[in-house]
Amino acid sequence: MVRGIESLGIAAAGVVAVSALLGGAFSPEPRFAIGVALAAIAAWCVAGWTGSHEWEEWLALGVIAWTSLAALVQWSHPLAAKEMVTAWLIAWLLFVAARRVGTETRHRMVVILAASAALVAAGVLLESLGAGRPRMGGLFVNPNVAVSLMAPMVPALWLLQRRGRGVWLGIVCGGLVLGIIATGSRAGLAALVVVIACVLPTARLRVIGALVVAAAAVGMVWLRFISDPDSLAWHRVAIWRALWDLVMAHPWLGIGPGWLEDATGVVRIAHVESIARYRHVIGSAESIPMGLTVRTGLVGLGLAVGAVVAWFRGSRARGAFEGRAAVGTVAAMAALGAFHDFLGLDVVLWWWAIVAGSAFPISSASVCCVRPRRDAALGERAVVALSVAGFVLWGIVQPAHARRLWWSAPSTAELAWSALRAEPWLAEAAQWRVGDLLRRSSWTWYEAAEALPGSRWATHIRRGSDRVWSDYGLVNARIVADLGTWPDAIDAAREGFRRATELEPHLPWHWLRWARLERGLGRIDEARNLVERAVAEEPRFVRGWLLLARLELDMGRTDAAREALARAVEASERGRWRLMSAYERDLVVMPRWQLEELSRALE
Repeated sequence: MVRGIESLGIAAAGVVAVSALLGGAFSPEPRFAIGVALAAIAAWCVAGWTGSHEWEEWLALGVIAWTSLAALVQWSHPLAAKEMVTAWLIAWLLFVAARRVGTETRHRMVVILAASAALVAAGVLLESLGAGRPRMGGLFVNPNVAVSLMAPMVPALWLLQRRGRGVWLGIVCGGLVLGIIATGSRAGLAALVVVIACVLPTARLRVIGALVVAAAAVGMVWLRFISDPDSLAWHRVAIWRALWDLVMAHPWLGIGPGWLEDATGVVRIAHVESIARYRHVIGSAESIPMGLTVRTGLVGLGLAVGAVVAWFRGSRARGAFEGRAAVGTVAAMAALGAFHDFLGLDVVLWWWAIVAGSAFPISSASVCCVRPRRDAALGERAVVALSVAGFVLWGIVQPAHARRLWWSAPSTAELAWSALRAEPWLAEAAQWRVGDLLRRSSWTWYEAAEALPGSRWATHIRRGSDRVWSDYGLVNARIVADLGTWPDAIDAAREGFRRATELEPHLPWHWLRWARLERGLGRIDEARNLVERAVAEEPRFVRGWLLLARLELDMGRTDAAREALARAVEASERGRWRLMSAYERDLVVMPRWQLEELSRALE
């Protein structure tokens, strides 16, 4: 009879497999259900614990504690930070539990995940065949997420080797390999090369197999670049260099967990030959070690390295590295993590935690079972278990509930405030309401009284976002324009635009908004300097050139106004008949009324 931690292992593998088959459980409804199940599993794991932790487990828990401290100190996007820290804690608990189950239970867990990975591979293959090209991603938006689930399962299947299982294991393994190839993921192909170099039985076969797979991988990459060129792939080194500068600016605590965009908006990848110069912002560290370093600083990296070293030494002492399947499993994860940052993708972390724990157990039999205890420690563990469950509910279920409310119907003011009551850190609801008020043609004190605290709260919960600071500036600028030049409103508007341009100096829209404020206050020279900065950052910013033309007319400089208008028309014409990103389309949009008004003034 399977009981205690054995049942826990089966339940954990089942929940993680379901979350993967639901596309990662990123949508609010499935995430809500998965979060409730994980809260129960986390409480179960903590309440039933009767053993002791290994050194690497304590150090890994230290990384989570340090990350929590960084989140409190840096306070950048607290909602994303609490979701990330909670996901890491769940991954730690799953890893601890998977290491302690019996051999039969570990095999069952691997079977559950392997079956799920096979379904993911089937989805990838069907989509790729339907489209006639690779890099579809299957059930996931990003193909690298799908490949991160499939690649470690190829060597993990070797853990199930028994007489009579060879045929079906080979079929599943072949399907996973085809699924990885169908994604077109370069990191996935590299992981396959590493796996082959680890799992084949003899050194000669490992070398030959690795060379053959490497040659095939090079051919696949070449075909992918012919069919779907991806210039951003060559900017990985530039991204790492830029992130290292952030590490040096925050060496001990890092920038904190959460969205990297809020901390790296100032670092954009320039495209010289494109319409836009700065359309690409760093949204991923493109490496787990770099992602951990930039989020938690050198201290967090040191704790993580210490945990890896302790794990390696302990596993080697137990003889775990003598098994090629276990080595291939962790090698596949390392190959993927070297070129992609999965720290914010909880389904990947949970999946890897179970696979790694199954590949490197600390005992061949259960050392932790849930059973009745009559000592005082039972009550203490119950309190800790309820606290952990509450933390998981707070970190996973509460945000999912708020997003479920927010996405359940067309956006309204009442819905926005309901979502904010469910999750006060849900910035998107506050931002929508502020934007909705800003779209109104005129304001009364009623709109101002609602928009001002809403925009101020958004800057509090997303201090690193240039957008919310720019909206805060716009709110105060509307108060100045519609309700009077109150000194406090003028100062607040300038503060909002100043913070937005500091956080994101390359985006021209913040400079343009600030310039409009100064023009309305009669400071033409200052407005001209600001809009010149906007067109300097993005030379094809049509609305910037149009405002510059108007400012030149205000200063009586007709020739300069004509030149600015010509630059606006040229930039707009350049954008015709081209496939553009949303960023580029926003750059070259030409307000017809503004063009006609300037043309009449220059006749």
